[in-house]
Amino acid sequence: MKNEVSSIELAYLVAELKKELVGARIEKIYQPKPTVFLFAFKKPGEVKRLLRIELPKYLYITVAKEEVPAKIPGFCGFLRKYIEGRTIIDVQQMGIERIVRMDLGSKDGTLLMFIELFGKGNIVIAEDDKNILGALEHAVFKERVVKPGAFYELPERQSYEKISLTMLGEILEKGKENISTTLAVDLGLGGLFANELCMLAGVDPKATEADKAQVEKLLVALQNILKHKPSPILAVKDDKPEEVIVFPMRMFEKYQVAPLKSISEGLDKIFLAAIQKQVKPTKDKQFKKVQTIVAIQEKNVNQLEKKSDQEQKTGEFIYENYQQVNSILLELQQLMKHHSLQEIQEKLKGHKIVKEINPKDGTVTLEF
Repeated sequence: MKNEVSSIELAYLVAELKKELVGARIEKIYQPKPTVFLFAFKKPGEVKRLLRIELPKYLYITVAKEEVPAKIPGFCGFLRKYIEGRTIIDVQQMGIERIVRMDLGSKDGTLLMFIELFGKGNIVIAEDDKNILGALEHAVFKERVVKPGAFYELPERQSYEKISLTMLGEILEKGKENISTTLAVDLGLGGLFANELCMLAGVDPKATEADKAQVEKLLVALQNILKHKPSPILAVKDDKPEEVIVFPMRMFEKYQVAPLKSISEGLDKIFLAAIQKQVKPTKDKQFKKVQTIVAIQEKNVNQLEKKSDQEQKTGEFIYENYQQVNSILLELQQLMKHHSLQEIQEKLKGHKIVKEINPKDGTVTLEF
């Protein structure tokens, strides 16, 4: 689940979030990154909390508030305008799709927010008749359109409980990849549960075909998985959070595990561990960085001092020879009234002080 949430995991997650969010008021909305949103929400008589949505991965309640940009991104501004201040009156998963629907109420009526956790991920705001008001990502597909003015539609797949032996056999037969990939993508189980299902059924996940007996074993394994009650666990590897699982799984039998109060708690632990993993400069590195900056500044100061000394000497020299310099300049001004610089250069050949006249940039070189 640390990389993405499967439809089965989402069902457990939504049931958990429903208890936490229904009845809460959306106080403030932030967008720390292009695909990350923070919803500050508060229930009457309770402290303010944060819902973190990371597209297209998952959504969960977090204790960490990330740094947000000074300038409010456009879609964040849209969300603030339309849904800030509204009350969450329902949270549900759309069939077995990786889509969370939130009904947001106010005195002006109800708006719907659809959080899509597939593809690039998306957040869509629509009126209660599903007429789209705005979306993070606008898209036009063969089977659906996601943009303002269109109606939000997405065919819901058959629920897992209603999948028959024949249906599962057809899905596996039509699959273009191996059994595990077909279960993960075409059936929407995700990689984690697809591999677990193969392990429980004793089926090679890399095989490209399954006979009737294997399909039956896979169906029985799926039905058994669906009977599990949530019992969130954090799988730990090398003393670091590795994965959040909604109940004990055979794949993680050799891992060190720790019980969790909620799925959100586990996802937040993985998020916080990822932040801590980011390398911070040590004191030595910081000191070396400062030393480098100081050295560059000292070099610049020395160069400026040399330039200043040179310019001062030049100024003093001109002042000391002002009469001669001024006399030459007046002479040149008179000549320029009737001659070009090339002609003046020819006329002044052998001059005691004027050594060169550059016709290209008009500079005059004097030598005393």
